[in-house]
Amino acid sequence: MPRYGVNLQWLFSKRAAPRGPDERVLDALAAWGFDFVRLPTDYRLWSVDGDPYRPDERVLALIDQTLAACRARGRRSSAARWPPSAPVRRTVHW
Repeated sequence: MPRYGVNLQWLFSKRAAPRGPDERVLDALAAWGFDFVRLPTDYRLWSVDGDPYRPDERVLALIDQTLAACRARGRRSSAARWPPSAPVRRTVHW
């Protein structure tokens, strides 16, 4: 069975403030048959003052909410950090 996925850029650009899941977008992706959602993240958006060793728990909660919303729709999902060498204190793949 073919797999179709999409990147959601909610936490990759500093042009917009970090936000939680857009339910309408996730519903549309599910209706269109996308079965995988990848949430690329820039560590400067989920860390305090750009320090990758000091994560901002409020932003990590938004990532958790987005991944939970994907699971609720039966979509596989993962959150990827950028740059890949940025440290993490927990696993971010679901």
